[in-house]
Amino acid sequence: MSEIKQFWSSKASVIFVWPGEEDLEIGFDAQRFVVPPRNKAARKGVGSRYAHESARDSADRFIHGTIVVEDMTEQREGGGFVQRLSVDMLCRFLQRDRQDLFLRGFNIVQNRSDIEPAMHAGLPLYNASQDARAREVLATELERQKHFAEKGQPAPPSSSAHLVEWAIQHLQNRPVEAPKYSAEDITKILEGRLTAPPPQRLPEPAKVGGPGGSMNATVFEEAEAAGVKLGQAELRGLLRDDPEVVALVVQKIKGRAAELAGKEPVGPLV
Repeated sequence: MSEIKQFWSSKASVIFVWPGEEDLEIGFDAQRFVVPPRNKAARKGVGSRYAHESARDSADRFIHGTIVVEDMTEQREGGGFVQRLSVDMLCRFLQRDRQDLFLRGFNIVQNRSDIEPAMHAGLPLYNASQDARAREVLATELERQKHFAEKGQPAPPSSSAHLVEWAIQHLQNRPVEAPKYSAEDITKILEGRLTAPPPQRLPEPAKVGGPGGSMNATVFEEAEAAGVKLGQAELRGLLRDDPEVVALVVQKIKGRAAELAGKEPVGPLV
């Protein structure tokens, strides 16, 4: 009896989500994945730099800032399939070795309904990463100019002048928050002539979940608003929705609110 050829193959599929303002390129196993920015859709075709198309909504419209990545298989001549790309291995690699992408707002989801929460969760991380990048560019340029100034020489034009210009424009366009209390208010408080109003009660954080290293955006934003500094370990814990880390950060936020109100921090709130 001749051998029966097997032509069936199941495929795993995920959606890459990117809230950035530029393309995000990811390399894995000699392959390149390009995720479009949040205001653009990826379409395949002649001359397109996108090898994967964006996810589609219920009306079959492309969803900006996304691409769909599937297992890639090839049919063998004798029957069956050989796998050219494993989505599972790709995601494991990103989670293990590319946490920097998640800290910049990138995310991985499996369901179309998780795209919007992932985009919302990633946007503050992306903005924070751009702020940090702009400051680093300007700090490097300042050091370069100081180096020539110390030698009594004018600094030659920089090969990164376009980056310096971008960094200046980026930071100039970022909203500047006015201090809650003026110097006059603080002086009056110290002299007992003014009672500071109690800070607004921080709402309970609402978690945003999703596979592939999701970020609790509300907790992150509340920590920033309360002036709570988070370390890399805490950022990663929030990114992975680690309940112990989330509880710790929430406690810090509540403790900071109580401190500003002149009260003792209360017990655990989560």
